[in-house]
Amino acid sequence: MSYQSQWDDRKQDILDAATRVKDQNPGAWEEVKVPGQKSRRFISLVAAECQSRVSVDIGCNLKRGGPDVSLDVLAMPNPSGCRDATGTYPGLELRDIIGNAERADANISWGDATQATIDSGNPGGWIKTGIVAPPAPAAQPPGREEALNELNWLDAYYASPEGLQRPQGLSLNGKPDFEGIAAWFIEIYQRERMAGKSPAGARIAYVTQIRQSAEWLARHPGETP
Repeated sequence: MSYQSQWDDRKQDILDAATRVKDQNPGAWEEVKVPGQKSRRFISLVAAECQSRVSVDIGCNLKRGGPDVSLDVLAMPNPSGCRDATGTYPGLELRDIIGNAERADANISWGDATQATIDSGNPGGWIKTGIVAPPAPAAQPPGREEALNELNWLDAYYASPEGLQRPQGLSLNGKPDFEGIAAWFIEIYQRERMAGKSPAGARIAYVTQIRQSAEWLARHPGETP
């Protein structure tokens, strides 16, 4: 089956949607003019506008089947079009709606990238939006101030009546109790903070372990940990 457009009759509706987005989001439009830029904000906003006002079947396009989203192409179902690598539709019609993308004279257009994609042997890929949530920032270990605050608290807890009741706190034989620091602050507190726990939650995690230790139980006979 040779390719035939099935969306030319919705051309004006789609171009009107793109123009509305351009007028209402000048910052996103300026981004499409920047050479080599990575933002897909404008095409995603156009896809969303088309989905709400024209057809829910209009989405963004994954270049060569993905994973990269096209800067300027919308994808819509058309069985006679190129293959949809996502399997969402039997085929896709690909419409280039930004002429001269990544140039200062970029403009709203109605280009057809479908046949060229078919001829290249590459698929397209339908995706609802090209906006991908940014990855969560990598967890960071406690900084110096937090570490000092927590170690001072642990030192005081070691000496306290409800803790291990050691008069010297986190010291043993005139030296820092490195085993206690490693066990409670490094192994448990830092691990819990890196897993997303709050400082208070991380502290509860290691205090719970201390209260189950043989030393704590010996200091608190008959008490429930």
